[in-house]
Amino acid sequence: MSLKEVHHSPMPMATRLLPVNALVREAVRTGVALGYDSSNDDHKIIILSCYAKPNLNDTLVDVFSLRNVTWKRINHFPYHLDFHYGVFLHGAIHWFVYSDASLIAFDLSCDKFKPMPMPGISAPIKLLDFGGCLAMFAQQKRSNYQIDQVDIWMMKEYGVAESWDENKSYYT
Repeated sequence: MSLKEVHHSPMPMATRLLPVNALVREAVRTGVALGYDSSNDDHKIIILSCYAKPNLNDTLVDVFSLRNVTWKRINHFPYHLDFHYGVFLHGAIHWFVYSDASLIAFDLSCDKFKPMPMPGISAPIKLLDFGGCLAMFAQQKRSNYQIDQVDIWMMKEYGVAESWDENKSYYT
């Protein structure tokens, strides 16, 4: 996927043509996330891309600052993220890291990744913003690979591992 232009409108009826990102190369998988950096009053577009070739398995991260009208490359990130399910919350975009079954947050105020605590579960399937709390669905499977139970976990206090709470379970 090649990103030639993106129209972004923080205000209704306003558009802005963004410059082509010369940093993005042809990728096997590409994902885009949008967030707001309140400390710098800046909207940012994050492009994640990865390759399936040997020695090119890193995820590349490019950040566009709407305020500065510039693209910036973040150093290679040696993990595989779930590109399609980034969740913006508390000034950061959050993703699952499949390579080590963890959570990572990209802090928009400093353009840096930081690890996030995970609850003690083995099969997360989706992250979401649940009333201002970071939350996730997790599945429990039967031996024949059918989903038997889906649990909803919520981080009641942002960034605190002990605050993860199993909120609700649904049985199929």
